[in-house]
Amino acid sequence: AFQQMCAAIGVDPLAGPRKGGWWAEMLGLGDWQYELGVQIVDICVSTRERNGGIIEMGELIRLLSKLRGVAEGGEGSITEEDVVRSIKTLAPLGSGYEVVQLEGGKKMVRSVVKELDNDQAAALGLAQMLGGFIDVSALVDSQGWTPERAKTVLENMLVRDGLCWIDEQEQGGPSYWVPSVMQWQD
Repeated sequence: AFQQMCAAIGVDPLAGPRKGGWWAEMLGLGDWQYELGVQIVDICVSTRERNGGIIEMGELIRLLSKLRGVAEGGEGSITEEDVVRSIKTLAPLGSGYEVVQLEGGKKMVRSVVKELDNDQAAALGLAQMLGGFIDVSALVDSQGWTPERAKTVLENMLVRDGLCWIDEQEQGGPSYWVPSVMQWQD
């Protein structure tokens, strides 16, 4: 999904004007490592709708292996250490990606900085029903909220949490697009 979003706006996240591109300059990575980082972001963004921004390490490795066309455990396979290293290199971007170890040793990858509150969950649910688009009037009509509450929730999702994009070209006021619930064509 991340790579599709970049392609839709004409941006190649792996390319740049210098030797290794912008990613290599910012993060000091080789091609393989930052490509893996972009693919981790892609998978986390595309699965966030299903898993709320937290994915089990084994599932992430399985999806990465499938995306890269390599057999798990085979030659060129992706290891847990590769994923941990790539996630650590995303930190300078302020992305909020983190490996969390649960009791019992199970590792999860969290791709959202914090848990969603009830208002954000309601807004995301409505945005999903509307195909990824939401605005203040839709929340007021569906949830019975005041316009001020609806605007505050959407602004927090945009500015504080980075969960949506704003489109200020709508005539009835700004509309918001939530990439994690948008309907993407393969």
